[in-house]
Amino acid sequence: MSTRHTLQRHLVPSDGAYFIDLTGLADHGASKGLALTIVGLEAGAIYALRFDLGIRNGFCSLGIDCAGPVEVSASMAGVVQSFTFDSADPGNRWGSFGLMFVANRDSDALTFTGLSGYRYIGLDNVSVSMASAVPEPAMGALLLAGLAGLAASGTRHQRSHRLRRP
Repeated sequence: MSTRHTLQRHLVPSDGAYFIDLTGLADHGASKGLALTIVGLEAGAIYALRFDLGIRNGFCSLGIDCAGPVEVSASMAGVVQSFTFDSADPGNRWGSFGLMFVANRDSDALTFTGLSGYRYIGLDNVSVSMASAVPEPAMGALLLAGLAGLAASGTRHQRSHRLRRP
């Protein structure tokens, strides 16, 4: 059996060499989970959790077809959310997902639980990064320019309305 043939029958990583299969085993098994501790958080700061979910549509092995949808629960700092990914396109398909959370302390548990999926529930490219809590200077300038424009427009409208009255 060639490596190429093996890769065509199984889910392959979305980017890189590895992914985690939340079904527990590549060809069978009940949905499983993953738990790890994220350290270096700043209590009270807003963070973004991002990850990819993958499915394999089409022939897998032993004459059995693999197919979506897959459903996963993600939990971080007390925020729990379910994510569903499906695609009708054949082959390996990955979708990007995420959630925002506020850190409660300097470290916290991150868990993923496979809720449903047949053959593969792929998890890849997991990242946690601090979200920008302060607007960028360009956005602030744009907001001020817009408010000034609205104020000028309102003043002009009031003047023209006063001039038209007899």
